[in-house]
Amino acid sequence: PGRIRENIRHMSRIAGNPARLRPHVKTHKLAELVRMQIEEGITKFKCATLAETEWLRLRAQPRGITGDADHVTNVFADAPRVEE
Repeated sequence: PGRIRENIRHMSRIAGNPARLRPHVKTHKLAELVRMQIEEGITKFKCATLAETEWLRLRAQPRGITGDADHVTNVFADAPRVEE
């Protein structure tokens, strides 16, 4: 956990601010990692599916992350519909 937390802090330093980061939930799907990211100031995440969005919402809301579009982004939510 210490090395992971240091990696999160390193990413934040590179970005200049943790608010600029939007980690992809699909790369780990680990509640403990999401908790550490939130504790380090990351409040925006990307989700590839509605299931990931719901999974994240259930973990983020108890920590004060509202789960609205400003915090939890589903990459398909704003995509235009494709007619067949």
